[in-house]
This record gives sequence, structure tokens and C-alpha cells, in this order.
Amino acid sequence: MRWNSQTPVVTAVFGQKPSVVAVFVAVYMTTYWLSDVFRLPETGSTPWNPEAGLAMAAIYVAGLRVLPVLAITHFLCLMLWAPYSTPFWTTLLAAAHMAALAAITQAGRRALADLGTPTTHAATRFVAVAFLATIASATLQMLISTFATDWSLLKILRFGMTVSVGNMVGIVTVFPVLRGYPDFKWLSTIVVPANNLTWLLFGMLLLTCVLVFGFETLNQFKFFYLVFVPVIALAMLHGMAGGAISALAASISMIAVLALRNYGATDVAELQFLMIVLAITALLLGATIDERLRVHSENVAYLFRLRESEEALLRASRISLASEMAAAVSHELAQPLSAARSHIRALRRRLVQPKPNKQQLFADIDAAVNQIDAAGTTIRNTRDFLRRGDNEKTSLKLAQVLQSSLELVRPEMRRSNIQIEERGLANLPEVVGNRTQITQVLLNLVRNARDAMVDADSTRRNIEVAASATMRPGFVEISVTDNGPGVAADVVPHLFSPLQSNKPEGLGLGL
Repeated sequence: MRWNSQTPVVTAVFGQKPSVVAVFVAVYMTTYWLSDVFRLPETGSTPWNPEAGLAMAAIYVAGLRVLPVLAITHFLCLMLWAPYSTPFWTTLLAAAHMAALAAITQAGRRALADLGTPTTHAATRFVAVAFLATIASATLQMLISTFATDWSLLKILRFGMTVSVGNMVGIVTVFPVLRGYPDFKWLSTIVVPANNLTWLLFGMLLLTCVLVFGFETLNQFKFFYLVFVPVIALAMLHGMAGGAISALAASISMIAVLALRNYGATDVAELQFLMIVLAITALLLGATIDERLRVHSENVAYLFRLRESEEALLRASRISLASEMAAAVSHELAQPLSAARSHIRALRRRLVQPKPNKQQLFADIDAAVNQIDAAGTTIRNTRDFLRRGDNEKTSLKLAQVLQSSLELVRPEMRRSNIQIEERGLANLPEVVGNRTQITQVLLNLVRNARDAMVDADSTRRNIEVAASATMRPGFVEISVTDNGPGVAADVVPHLFSPLQSNKPEGLGLGL
């Protein structure tokens, strides 16, 4: 942020508005005060430290410039609720705690940022960063305690263990929720689409915590696994957002119920081990769900683009095929138009006669119309073939599809002195398929047969197109047979491979 005379000093120093800094300090001190209910009197440590997650989130969002306010706030909390040796050692302890969190947060900033796009790997790296931050802070605090107190080694180890458990719980439950400040759009994924099932699961989570932790007759360690059920369900339903919020809700609910019961700090510390497992499970599962959904969406988008590309390729293939057939089609058009022109000229000559024969006039008109209809049929078939197709399958009269397809290619076959023979096309049942694709496959097969016979310089050139509905019940089999040289042995294994062709200039796009 660029500083000027109009910028408040707090905003210039910490990069946040004074009101935001004040609210953060108030929340930090409040959570520290709330955790005091489970403080171990002999060491002053607590097994629930949500302020560790708050501090780590503040360092991640605002950077190292927020360290002074964090250290001062933590020092005040220690002085008010957990007096530790002398003010000097208390100051050193607060500074060491924040320095450890800051060092690990800065070193693992990239890993923490990856939570913005949740993956199993990103969640695992976050857990590793949280663990390192916990160990670093606890190690420094235990080291200071060896000089600042007369505690025994066992007491120092117990102090470090309690601090580690409390900090780890605070980091894995609080940081994932606050790391995106001030943009909480990712959390809206659980709030906006929330339905009755979501609220039911949160209600079940609260009720489970009350039942498991609220009755002295129940063994909390034995029934803790019941808390996993709604948390895992929310993680599966809403991904990492659901896992993070439900884990935080479970932690707060458990602490609230245990506080009302005046539960012992030692027992709370043991339960917090299970809470750490629950939070990590929720985060990993939620991140995995988000990753799988994202991959699924990317695959769907890829398949959609692939389908569009295939349709464009098919259309290009049809256009290429039609351009190769252009000479034969133009010849096919020239014949009926020329015949129609002759009939119209004959009609004109008869009309100037003194007594024209009406029967002959009508015959010339009918003949001209028939020839023009034939030309129109050729144009219509070509236009239908070139029209952009889709993958929609409809009920088709297969005989008509085959006949119109052969009419497209018949002129080209005549120019190559090839006879097309038909067998079994008359009484075919209706089929479900795509008209354009059937036409394109048949045309390519017929033209490939023609190329094979022309290249082999066959003297007798016949192509047989046959169809049968008796080979397989419920199917119609169509075959294209020619009397060319056949398929080479080295080509047979690749007949159905894409982009394969045995023509020197072929690209393998036809079929």
C-alpha cells in the first residue's frame, strides 16, 4: 500500500484498516481467554489454542509487518491469563512463538496458497506446514523454559506436548477458514447451495457433540467416532469448504460442551488428539472431493471440445469428399438440364405451328419437368450431405438412406466405368442411427473400392452393396464388396486404427 498523509498510521503499517486490526486483536484476546478454562495450572499451557490459527492466518494475509501487533497481543494475553516467570521471559516467549509461526508460514507460503485450488496434495502439504509450525513453536518455548523456569525435564516435555496439541488443533481448524480473507467466496459454496440436508447434518453434528461429550456416563473416547459421521458427510457434500467449516464447528462444539462440564485439562488434551485426526480427515477428504469434481468438469469440457472438433473434422471430410465428386456431380446435372433444354425448345417449335398437338405439348412439358426434378434431386442430396450434421440418432428408413447415398456417388462410378450392384436393399426394416454418418461411411467405402480397382487397372469393375437383417437379430448388416486386388497383409492390423491410410496422399480421415 502506498502511504500518504491521508493514510492512517495503522493502515500504513499493517496494511489493514484500524477497525480490522482492532477487531482482530479483540478476537485474539477473547479466544485466548476462552481457552483459559482448560489451562494446566502447573505449566500454564492449554490443549486448545485457536489463537495460533488466527495468528498464522494474519501472517499469511498481511505478511511479516503484522508480527509486532501479534507479539504484543500475545504478550498481553500471557501477562493477563498465564503469568510466565518474569516479564522478560514472557516477552521472549511471545516473540519466539510468533517468530516460529511466521518463519514456517513464510517458508510454506506456496503450500498454503495451494489450498485456494484444493487437491489432496495441497491439503497434505498444509498439514505438513501446520505440523512444522507446531513443532517449531513448541521447541522454542521448551528451550526458553529450560532457562526461565526450574521445571523438571518431564514437566517441560508435558508443557511442550500440551502446547503442540493446542496449537495444532487451532491451526488445522481455524486457518483453512480464514486464509482467504477478505475474499470468502470459496466458503459461499457451502452457504449458497445449502439445503435441508446441509442444515440437517450441521444439526446432527451439534447433537452428536452434546450426546458424546455432555454425559458423564458415556466414554467420550469410545464414542468419539460418531462425530466423524456428519463431518465426513459435509466434506463429501461440499468439498473442502464443508470439511473446514464442519471441523471448526465440531471443535468449538466439543470445547463448549466440555467447558460446561468442567472437564479436566488432561482429558481434553487427549480428546484433542482425536480432534486433530478428525480435522485432517475432513480437510483431506474435502480436498479430494473438490479435486475429483474439478477433474470431472475438465474432462466434460474436454469431451465437449473433442466432440466439436470431431464434428468439424467430419464436415471437412464431407466437403473434401464432395469436392472430389464435383466433376461427376456437375456432369450429372448437365445431362438433365441439357435434356430439359431440348424438350423446352421442342415445345417452343410446336407452339408456333398452326395446329399444335396438345398431347405432344404435354409430353414435352412432363419430360422437361422430370429432367429438372432429377437435377433438383441431385442438388438436394448433395446439399443434405454437406449440411452440418449432429450426433442425434433418429428412426430411419434405411433403404431410402442407402439409395440416396448411392445416387450421390453413382455418376462418379459411371465415369470410372464401374457398375454398382445392389442386393437386399428393398425390404429393410427401420433402424435407429444418424443419416449423415451412414451416408458418409457408405460413400467412403464405395470410393475406396473404386480407388482400389482403378489403381489395380482392373478390366471388370463391379461394386456390390448388400444389406441383410438376418445376420444378427435387431441389427442390419451392410457390406461393400469389390473385385479389386484386396487388402495387403501389412494393412489388415491397422484397418480400424484412426488416421491410417495406404494411399500415398491419404490422411486416413475418410472413415
